[in-house]
Amino acid sequence: MQYILLTILVGIVVMLVLFIIKTRTPVKYAVRLEDIHEYPNSILVREAFHTGTGWEKIGNEHGVYENEQGRVDVILQGNLPPFSDVGAVNTYLCEVKDLGPDIFPPLGDEELFAKYEVLEWYPIYPVKRDTLLPSWFYPKDYLSVSDKKQ
Repeated sequence: MQYILLTILVGIVVMLVLFIIKTRTPVKYAVRLEDIHEYPNSILVREAFHTGTGWEKIGNEHGVYENEQGRVDVILQGNLPPFSDVGAVNTYLCEVKDLGPDIFPPLGDEELFAKYEVLEWYPIYPVKRDTLLPSWFYPKDYLSVSDKKQ
């Protein structure tokens, strides 16, 4: 009986350690908004949950656009940031190469969108997560192994 209880306890401890490793192993460190000027040729994007290209440009290396009119849907290709959980939309700094305007075929119209090749991306601090556990449990300074899903 003690052997069974010990085996169960060891199994629980191993699962807990694996969970902590998965949520605490950094994959990509976050950039603070005040430091984005150090990344030339970059844009700020976030996932857009409306009919469109899936990504919305909300700023550039100078900062976040002040008014909603500057925020537009864009086409991203290449090294894309991970998609977020619906409840936790993160903003990403993307170092890009401008590919000019292009149509987005899945929308089925001829509207032109700015198109960018993403060379590198970084989450903007604080990293948000939609989890059952309290937010203080997860680090805000980086994306972890469990966050980087696509």
